[in-house]
Amino acid sequence: MNWNRHAGYWIKWAGCSLSALAWLQLPVIQSHAGLPPVVSQVVSVSAPILDEYHQPLPGTDPSSELFGIAPVEGTLVQIYQTADGVAYPPDMLGNPDPRTLLVKETRIGIGASPLESAPAKFGCILSPRPDGGTRLFVRVFNASSLGSASFYKDSQVFTVSATENDVFLAEFDTDMIPLDLSDEDGDGLIRSWEISYGSDPTVVDTDADGFTDGEERVAGTDPVEESSYFIIADLLPSPPDQIALSWLSESNRTYTIECQPLLDGESSYTVVDAVSGTGDVLQHLVPAFTNGHGIYRVRVSITEESE
Repeated sequence: MNWNRHAGYWIKWAGCSLSALAWLQLPVIQSHAGLPPVVSQVVSVSAPILDEYHQPLPGTDPSSELFGIAPVEGTLVQIYQTADGVAYPPDMLGNPDPRTLLVKETRIGIGASPLESAPAKFGCILSPRPDGGTRLFVRVFNASSLGSASFYKDSQVFTVSATENDVFLAEFDTDMIPLDLSDEDGDGLIRSWEISYGSDPTVVDTDADGFTDGEERVAGTDPVEESSYFIIADLLPSPPDQIALSWLSESNRTYTIECQPLLDGESSYTVVDAVSGTGDVLQHLVPAFTNGHGIYRVRVSITEESE
């Protein structure tokens, strides 16, 4: 078995002649104007594909172990044909819309560089080549099977050429989309996120730490870990007339600091400041209360709805 790399693609071949290999590589190198299309359509991806956490999708080519890299089963990749050029979404179980036709299944990592432990790419060949004018799109999931998947994303629609050997480079420019938007327990966390986090979609507070699963998602804490929840870690005087608040922040979060100078249970909270999370401990100085007592609280919200 041998590997050859051309224009960012890795082609695995065994038991074929050099002339046959050269023919196989033809559509990979570039478009050849004036030549009739070969009998196969190359499909790959233009950039690493990210999951719902914005992390590279897992998966390696099985031959990676030849290079000392432990093989990892990749997440599911499906290639569909659509008659009218629309990538119709799947149902909540990941099953395709009847207006699309499954052409091929593969996995993240297969056909990618065997020298990378997390390429987050794939490459494959459709043979026989679909007819010219056929419209294709790629769908990727965040798990190796539909039964365990909770998110997906679709590529752009590609039209197979009847005259050119164009490579279908799938592009994924948007965040992953949840398959199931239902919220069975009403905790503010949809079922797709419950599956991804490993929390119980029928229990409001999976880890019983006093915060709902939905609140923990907003805070960026772990809904299945009892010791993981959002608190102000320290509140210390900072002479002459300030107080230092500190807490462990999460990226993509906005923290709004509010105060209530009177302890009468009726006064409303006043916004003092708002700061962005960094993923590290934040310390913020706020004015001390002139009457010697009061309440400070920090509210957390997701800065951008992207997870």
